[in-house]
Amino acid sequence: MIGGRSSLSIKTSSGEEEARFRFYEELNDCVPEGIRKVETPFWFSKPRTIKEAIESFGIRPDDVDLVLVNGVSVDFGYLLKDGDRVSVYPVFERFDISSITKIREKPLNKIRPKSRRRRGTSSLKNGIDTM
Repeated sequence: MIGGRSSLSIKTSSGEEEARFRFYEELNDCVPEGIRKVETPFWFSKPRTIKEAIESFGIRPDDVDLVLVNGVSVDFGYLLKDGDRVSVYPVFERFDISSITKIREKPLNKIRPKSRRRRGTSSLKNGIDTM
């Protein structure tokens, strides 16, 4: 059950609103198999924050690094609106998203300096694990 109804339900005229969620990468490990890597509906009849909605899918907010609603970065306090399209992303390991994320002041994972990446990559090619 997602948002209090089966994920296969059709929107009713009972005053419920619908937002559509899509989870990326390893966040899909936390949601039921039938809604992995696809857009899925979330129904709500009272104001709900992005954080509440994400938790209702079984995802911990600590595992989320970026949330886009209709293509715009938002924080966990954003109140869902009917028709919102929500993209939820985990930790970015290779990109610096500090200029766009509204979830926290600093992204969850820092980017390694290029010099360290190069050294680790070439060492790995030589069969030496330096990480």
